[in-house]
Amino acid sequence: MSDPIRTYLDSVQNLERVAATAKGYIATIVFVASALQQRPLNFMFSNTNIGMPTSVMGGPTTDGSKWPTAEAIQQALSQWHHARLTASQAWSAVPVADRSNLKEPPI
Repeated sequence: MSDPIRTYLDSVQNLERVAATAKGYIATIVFVASALQQRPLNFMFSNTNIGMPTSVMGGPTTDGSKWPTAEAIQQALSQWHHARLTASQAWSAVPVADRSNLKEPPI
């Protein structure tokens, strides 16, 4: 029989890991969207095969090779949902008497 506390702690660690991946994508998208809304002609992606005028140099940039695809975003969101469900189920398996030193799973 597995230890429900260890299972829960492992599930929370996984939840935090997959949430960080999704939140990283979100932060990148928000940064790019903000830069494009504020001063679109000062923004550029680096590490692409398309050059930009020198007047753009020094403006906000994002590494184009790290720009997430729709599939990567969807995968990160799917993993986040699954990890959250797994952590919630693991929390439910921890006896109430053993929860006093634990935090409920993050959302």
